[in-house]
Amino acid sequence: MKLRITIIGSGFSALSAACYLAKDGYDVTIFEKNKTIGGRARQLKKEWLYI
Repeated sequence: MKLRITIIGSGFSALSAACYLAKDGYDVTIFEKNKTIGGRARQLKKEWLYI
């Protein structure tokens, strides 16, 4: 029986951990509240511009 792992959030660390766990045979599920993955890496800040 595979051990199930649930990860909340999809930042770079969570995605990396999920990849390693899945590679080792775990059943991994990731939950993300936003429509896209990436956590803080999805943001672009430049002086007056904030996306």
